[in-house]
Amino acid sequence: MLLQWTRRRLSVCNGCAWGGAPLSGRVRHKTMWPFQKPRKDGELDKKRREAFGLLAAVSSMCIGPDRLPVMHGVREKPNNVSDSGWILASGRESKKFAADPGNYKLVPLERMLETDDTLAPLRELPLGTEITRLNTSEPWRFIVNDQVVDEDGKIVGGLRE
Repeated sequence: MLLQWTRRRLSVCNGCAWGGAPLSGRVRHKTMWPFQKPRKDGELDKKRREAFGLLAAVSSMCIGPDRLPVMHGVREKPNNVSDSGWILASGRESKKFAADPGNYKLVPLERMLETDDTLAPLRELPLGTEITRLNTSEPWRFIVNDQVVDEDGKIVGGLRE
């Protein structure tokens, strides 16, 4: 509630439905829109999606001026309309680092794709996809049943611990 203060005491309410009514016990002050406007389900998520596009959870090691390249990605079921489902990492994160959700930031997926052209295939990959590569000049490989598989389904290696 927005209140106007005078030198002596609180005098009138400028932000309520009564439009500057004197503050007293007899008047029930209601906060004006948008503060108590009922939101429709998902309205906030839709506005965020319009503003930022789909979001990805990205390791803090892959963000900033000294960032490492994205070398591993997992696409899980999205939690809301703003979520792309992608979790992106450098592959150098320790288990302890990766277990802390605070080490991952929500970043617009399109921003990541703009800064790294090699991430472009992520747009088309379905839910449940897990991808990896050893260096940025290599094509993305899929991880299926703990085996690294190329786009033709040929097993090219196993996972390293």
